[in-house]
Amino acid sequence: MLAKKNRLNLSKSDNKKLLSLGKKINTLHFFIRYKKELPKDAQISVLISKKVLKKAIERNKYRRRIYSLLRKCGFLNLDNIKMIINVKKINSLSQQEMENELLDVKKTIVKGERSEK
Repeated sequence: MLAKKNRLNLSKSDNKKLLSLGKKINTLHFFIRYKKELPKDAQISVLISKKVLKKAIERNKYRRRIYSLLRKCGFLNLDNIKMIINVKKINSLSQQEMENELLDVKKTIVKGERSEK
């Protein structure tokens, strides 16, 4: 579980705008929207629909794994960013494959931030 300051509450209307206004990154297993915004700490939410995994136990297990990988990959060190990670498919995805994919996403985000400055 992420610390409260790093959780993105999707029930707030301004965070729903992120779904339509943020930048998009599409990978094999994840669809990610992010936006540079004012809160100092990174705020992240992971969404796994019932279409991807039927059982809530499985969805929660993978959500916890992704949160731990986000911590490990340093996503929580990114400043002023709100991010929604939507899981598209997770069939035979290993921990290492998830980590590699998330590291590639982080490189893309950091590269995009540098080009904006």
